[in-house]
Amino acid sequence: MDWTILVALVVAIIVIFIAYKLLKLTLKIAVWLIVNAIGGLLILLIVNFVLNMGIPFDLPTVLICAAGGVIGAICVIVLALAGIYL
Repeated sequence: MDWTILVALVVAIIVIFIAYKLLKLTLKIAVWLIVNAIGGLLILLIVNFVLNMGIPFDLPTVLICAAGGVIGAICVIVLALAGIYL
């Protein structure tokens, strides 16, 4: 076997291993972000319907809850309690 083929094979295996690890990490982070966004939106829905706070479901409110997750939902709720609606 030629050395160049062996080196190319080793480099290809290393590249595939690194790509696999990066993809696995990316998927783990993406799943966490999706779960956090769904949690924030669910908290907003539950608080809005159970406590009847009257928080409007407009674009800024939904974006803050989706991007911020649970923390974003809590911020929107605190702002609503202070009388500030987005």
